[in-house]
Amino acid sequence: ISTGAGDHFNAGFCLGKLIGADNEVALQLGVATSGYYVRTAKSPAPGDLVSFLETL
Repeated sequence: ISTGAGDHFNAGFCLGKLIGADNEVALQLGVATSGYYVRTAKSPAPGDLVSFLETL
């Protein structure tokens, strides 16, 4: 694995900002993206991320 949870957090946060989310939602996306990565050791596809968020 060449990237870690921090990289995934940054990706999720940036996604949130790119879609116009406020900081709170962007932070939630960052945490969810890194959490998914830590649990599964793979980057989430958008559908995977939605499913993961629904389980929290």
